Amino acid sequence: MAEETQVMSIQQRIAALKHAQTGHGPESAPSPGIGKQVTLPARPAAPPPYSAINYSPVNGDTRPPPTPGSTGQRPKVPPPLPSRKNSNQPAPALPPRRPSQDPSRRNSVESTASDLSRSTTTSASRASSIATSATSVDSGRLRAPPLEEANLPPLPPKRQSSQPPSRPMSSRTSSDSQPRLPPRRPSSNSLRTNGSSLATAETRPPLPSRNSQSRSSLTNGDVSTQPATRKLPPPPTDIVLGNARESGFGRMNRAPTDPSGTPPPVPLASRPDLSKLQATKPRPQASGTSSATPAASCMLCRDFSAPDEHAARYPRQSLPTHDLGWLARELTEPFPSHTDKARALFTWCHHNVEYDVHSYFNKCIQRSTPESTARTGLAVCQGYAELYATLANSVGMEAVVISGHGKGFGYNAPAPGAPIPTPNLGGHAWNAVRIDHGQWKLLDACWGAGNVKGKGLPYQKAFKPAMFTMSNDEFGLRHFPKDPARFYRDDGRPTITWEEYILSNPDALGPIRPPQTFLGLEEFDIDPRSFRPGGPTISISQPGPLRFQFGFRCEHWTLERHCRQQQPGCFLLWTHGVDGRQVQRLPFTHVRGSMPGGGGDYWYVDVPNARMLGAAGQELNLAVVKTMGDRHDCRGVTPEEYRRAEGRVGMSWSYLAQWDLVA
Repeated sequence: MAEETQVMSIQQRIAALKHAQTGHGPESAPSPGIGKQVTLPARPAAPPPYSAINYSPVNGDTRPPPTPGSTGQRPKVPPPLPSRKNSNQPAPALPPRRPSQDPSRRNSVESTASDLSRSTTTSASRASSIATSATSVDSGRLRAPPLEEANLPPLPPKRQSSQPPSRPMSSRTSSDSQPRLPPRRPSSNSLRTNGSSLATAETRPPLPSRNSQSRSSLTNGDVSTQPATRKLPPPPTDIVLGNARESGFGRMNRAPTDPSGTPPPVPLASRPDLSKLQATKPRPQASGTSSATPAASCMLCRDFSAPDEHAARYPRQSLPTHDLGWLARELTEPFPSHTDKARALFTWCHHNVEYDVHSYFNKCIQRSTPESTARTGLAVCQGYAELYATLANSVGMEAVVISGHGKGFGYNAPAPGAPIPTPNLGGHAWNAVRIDHGQWKLLDACWGAGNVKGKGLPYQKAFKPAMFTMSNDEFGLRHFPKDPARFYRDDGRPTITWEEYILSNPDALGPIRPPQTFLGLEEFDIDPRSFRPGGPTISISQPGPLRFQFGFRCEHWTLERHCRQQQPGCFLLWTHGVDGRQVQRLPFTHVRGSMPGGGGDYWYVDVPNARMLGAAGQELNLAVVKTMGDRHDCRGVTPEEYRRAEGRVGMSWSYLAQWDLVA
């Protein structure tokens, strides 16, 4: 039976060649270039070691003898390779080659040149690699048998472009090997190509011709002469200078204008009042003063309802944590103003800390910390001050604790003519905190929280905002610091003496005491220090007319904006006449928003002669009408209405202040 010829692939032929070169595998291996089996002769057995052969030059052994101390073996020499039989069988045909280019790909100069260079480079590198391999094999022990040249089918011709290239490549020498470029599409940006105009759908308008004189000068090389300046187009004829202002943006608001072109007059009614603007600005700071408080930033006029309401939402018993930093951030974060932050901390101390009256009167006060004060809710003045400073400092505010003397519970003013007591500067503590504009503000969180009534009596919680809103000078009438640098006065004085402090009256801005006042005065927000004439006594021997005047607790307050009562009361000056027997009631006149120096509301009444007030030793009273006939609320009663009803209907009143008449 005839032996069939098997067609082998290139991979199988290479594998067979490797087996034949290495000598591994079976004795019969496929021969490269043919498809039939070739039987190789058996490899001769390895020669015995040299030690087993008797060394004798007579036997024709020309190899050198072994050296002393060696194993006595000669180096092994590989046997020669058997001769390879040539095969006359032709090589199988290779499969058709796939085209190297994508049919959908557009031919271009760059892509064609790239393909040519790549194929040339690849072929050259392949040939060089084959030569290098042959050289390496020749230098080694084994050499691959020569490979017969295979008759490969010719490659399919490349697809040629139907149109000739627009620009031939100068580097090509043969037209047969040069790829043809695709036709170049006309560019819309270029107007001329190869000296011919390209017709496009949209042609640009021709440029304006240059001046012949400037062209000739530039052609002759005169660089000093510049081309003529291009003229701008004329303005539209429907817009003239006279009505350009009224035409507006894009002439959308066309309004009838004066044909003469005169602009309309500026409306003066909408112009702001300069005097009102100046009144709202802060007053200039006097020379030598540390921080003059303007009317716009007056602490009494400021509305603190927002920080007060916010501080009441954090009762001590319901706090989720005892972290004072967290508490301070919760109390101050809603307010950007440092003044409002300081007020929120001040109000929180009133709601959550009580004075430890038991430890104070039993003399068993123990040292407390801010954490223990916030946890127990009990402290003395030192505990209040340390807690407030810790809360303020934890949110980036500046606050200090000040110790010294205070005119609080148990203080008795020295009698007239009595010696001045020795300084005792260790019985009280308060705070100073920086508020807006870097101003140091004195405050007393302990006295602002409530009142101490006495031993065995419970502590009375009462919010006193005056301990936060009063000026530093007024605060200094009740507090004398141990450190002379902690006065922080508003009048520019660095300190005051101990004698001046002791002799001053806390209810007055100076050594003069105000008249005696009664509890009903606070209902109308009247300041005892605003009474004129000042002092507790009035001399009936002074000549000329005498004016009595008083106002609110702040010189900037008005009835509509700052007071709880929107209607003024009917105030009376109760006198006894020249002989001291004829009682007269003089109604006060209410003036709105024009108090001298402040701009707030005030009341006044003029007395022609001081002797009309009464006799020496009598009392002069300030009263307010409570009822008048069937009218039980006399707020808003005018002086004219009172005069018409006096002596005709029944009335009742209450006393608010009292002066003593002296000769």
